[in-house]
Amino acid sequence: MPARIIPFPCAPSAKFLEEKLKEFGADSEKLIFDNPHFKERLVERGLSMRHALEAIRSGCVVDGPQQDKWGNWRIKVSRLVAGRRVQVVVAYKGDHFVVVTVI
Repeated sequence: MPARIIPFPCAPSAKFLEEKLKEFGADSEKLIFDNPHFKERLVERGLSMRHALEAIRSGCVVDGPQQDKWGNWRIKVSRLVAGRRVQVVVAYKGDHFVVVTVI
């Protein structure tokens, strides 16, 4: 899937990105989980994909938005899942989100 950068006149708000993430989270096809770093961190931290999905779908923005060197807007969402605080960093690409890492 080719990357597409949507230009914003200024940084999008955390609220806007949180709403988009929840909207896109309902349709898993709009969430890209193919990042090897993300998969390594899941194993390293003893988390499952379900933990990450729950944090993405129901979490609140705790950091960001910050623009990365590729022009994407990153946010960190956090949620208590199964008794553990799960934080997931995602990058907004306009028509989908890429899951960057899990903390």
